[in-house]
Amino acid sequence: MMDKRIIYIFAVGLVLMFVIEMFAMGFLGSNSARESTTQNQVGSAINGSALVNITIARYETYIIVSGGNSTEVERIAARLKEAGIVDYTTKNPDGLIVSLKESKFAPEAADAFADANATALATVVISLPATLKIEGDGISTTAEGTSFNTQMRPIYTEGSKQEATFFAEVQNGKVTGLWNFAILPRTISGAIANVTVISQPSAAYTLEIPWESRNTAKAIALAGNATYKEKSYIIVPTDLAQDSLTAVSKAEFVTGVSPGTVSVKNEFEDRWAAESQLAALKITSTFPSSLASFPNQTGNASAILLMDALAGKGINASLTMQSRAKLKLPEIIEVEGEKYKTGGLEFMVDGQLLPANASEARFSLDFTAEGGRIVKMLAARPA
Repeated sequence: MMDKRIIYIFAVGLVLMFVIEMFAMGFLGSNSARESTTQNQVGSAINGSALVNITIARYETYIIVSGGNSTEVERIAARLKEAGIVDYTTKNPDGLIVSLKESKFAPEAADAFADANATALATVVISLPATLKIEGDGISTTAEGTSFNTQMRPIYTEGSKQEATFFAEVQNGKVTGLWNFAILPRTISGAIANVTVISQPSAAYTLEIPWESRNTAKAIALAGNATYKEKSYIIVPTDLAQDSLTAVSKAEFVTGVSPGTVSVKNEFEDRWAAESQLAALKITSTFPSSLASFPNQTGNASAILLMDALAGKGINASLTMQSRAKLKLPEIIEVEGEKYKTGGLEFMVDGQLLPANASEARFSLDFTAEGGRIVKMLAARPA
């Protein structure tokens, strides 16, 4: 009788071959769909973008683990076997193939291996809505939904709905090509948590650098031993229509578009050109200042020296003094029954928001999350 592991490895091979075949067809992550659209433009092919809620239909019953501390990876695998999550493991050139008892365990197992600094990939079936809208170059059409396989970090639970964006080719009402697929981070607002005060409020001096000078100022600020926060993005309304987002994404200076934010090339500083293009699309915009900061160790002398150095290069920066405190999130934050791991994320807030000599404080938090992990703090205020 053929060994179960041999059968399993053969099955894995078939799945991977199927995924690779879809990549080759231009179904995911390829330029071939774009090329076929160009060749078939005389027909009914439409090339455009979509922003829809997709469903994580299911994972295959294995993950591939690579990297990390090998001893710790083996220890975690043994623990997951004891917990009834993992069936067995098999080594191959791509890493450790971890067979799961059930497909729903993929996120839990992957999260456990992350503690060993290892990366886990899973084959997942993604389901699109029954119908979806594809928009591009002044054309809009509705297409039938479909399902497809891809490999990704299994950070989302089976059956969950996630907002995703991608480019697609549509012909005769059907999606015939799909690429640049990305699940967008989820924004959570008003999460209540008790945070730990890492450092008590202290004065910090900050120079605000005009958006159009942020890249030029960076080297000068770093040479002056400042902590520099470069803001290479433009703030736009969060409720822009998909056709507006698509139009903005085509600008030469844009590197990415998400609700509320247009990321731009670091070296791009032509604010007038950016404002003009956004205004032509009837999009209001805000260009945030970049920040060069100094802790209150030698007064404001270092900040004033930097301000003078910037002025010598024609950059007019404004100096402010703020009270800043460092806070740390608890390991887990729960919002409406959903638990989010924080990794003990630390962040800065206005020191005036804290009670005097507080070691802990209750805050209302806004953040972005990917799956069950917080990836970026957006705002914090006393609860």
